[in-house]
Amino acid sequence: MPKLIIDKKRFAIDTFEGETIVMDLVEGRLYLFESGASTLFEFLSLGADVETLEQDIEKRYGPTHRQLFTEFVQGLVEKGILVTVSEFSSDTFFASQLAWPEKLGDFIISEYDDMSSIITMDPIHDVDPEKGWPFKEDL
Repeated sequence: MPKLIIDKKRFAIDTFEGETIVMDLVEGRLYLFESGASTLFEFLSLGADVETLEQDIEKRYGPTHRQLFTEFVQGLVEKGILVTVSEFSSDTFFASQLAWPEKLGDFIISEYDDMSSIITMDPIHDVDPEKGWPFKEDL
């Protein structure tokens, strides 16, 4: 059965204090996920299955949040962040490992077209003179 996974070859991802930054290394876009969007993106990055998450969300937070998650996943697929694979790691992932918040919160998603102008505003990142920043990791 096919599975949706995050395309970690194309996207650099960093989560810090409840916010997730996803950088498209091909098209130069930057996405910022906050609140419920950040929580669920983190669960996806840990290997959680979309269908399992949908069921858990509906049980914990109701059908409205399930619908929001379904739309969130559709957006991730449209942007190329989530891709379908037929073969994937056989590492077992247990949904019981997830630390669900008491309240999921809104799905806050911001998208920026020109990543280069945003990066120049951030003087704290070390830049590799050979690779630049951000750069694709050799997987």
